[in-house]
Amino acid sequence: MFGTENRRGVSKEDAAQRNYFDIVGRHFWHICGVSFWFALSNLLFFGASIYLFSSYFGGDNLVTIVTAFLRGKSFIVPIVPFLPLMLTGPFTAGFTYVIRNYAKQEHTFIVSDFFEHAKKNWKFGLLTSVLSYLVMYLLLQALVFYNGFFISSGLPLGVLYTVFAVVSILLIIMSFYVYPILVTFKMKYRTVLKNAWTFAVLKLPQNFIIFVLLFAINAGLFYLSFFVWMLPEIWFILMAFFLTGFTAFTANYYIWHVLDKYIVRLVTPKKDDDRIFTDEEHLEDDDFDDYVEDNYDENDF
Repeated sequence: MFGTENRRGVSKEDAAQRNYFDIVGRHFWHICGVSFWFALSNLLFFGASIYLFSSYFGGDNLVTIVTAFLRGKSFIVPIVPFLPLMLTGPFTAGFTYVIRNYAKQEHTFIVSDFFEHAKKNWKFGLLTSVLSYLVMYLLLQALVFYNGFFISSGLPLGVLYTVFAVVSILLIIMSFYVYPILVTFKMKYRTVLKNAWTFAVLKLPQNFIIFVLLFAINAGLFYLSFFVWMLPEIWFILMAFFLTGFTAFTANYYIWHVLDKYIVRLVTPKKDDDRIFTDEEHLEDDDFDDYVEDNYDENDF
């Protein structure tokens, strides 16, 4: 009765057919929706940061900074424009939870789940955004300092820029994993960072391909919007309504497969048949998260 009979679940074959492009197609408007809520929730922080960046680095200030950098002069990079971005972590956690559910083909309510998990993970989310942008700032400051040192010492700048690029890419890739781990498992924060770094290095070739792909798409659209079409508004509209969600989903689609293989399958019940997503055994949304949190032991990994 009530539509419960003959519900056999989804076979592995059927689930396997739900590939990346199929999921993007089915959830296109949902991805746009969660992108919008992420942009709206962080509007004050993004707006303040853009204003501060334009004030500190815009116009003649940018020319002065670039000239000083090329001449090898040391200077203090202003940290103020980075401060508003350090407050975006809680909403990034809620955003990641919704996107992660699409990646693992689970139902989610965009608005309620977004804010519920932003609130649930606000402490570690805030800590993550503070650390992320603080590290970004320190890397830029270190680049300025060592750029002056290399120029004054006659050392090859190519070595410095290569090291800077490698370290930056590794940290960005590591950041791909932090929020998905944060919203999926209950573990100490240092273990979150340890696992994120482990997966970043363990799957470095695949991670690098995804990074290059996403960088090329974002950089290409940025270049077209600002320097070809001469309409920066297009870039901001794309970021607010689609590109942020698309970028996060693409990263999370692969990240979820990694987390599922190396952690989730070790703590969730094993099934005796080929059905997945069955009524009796499948763990939906928060039930799944609660089960994983209750059965995860960070000392096992």
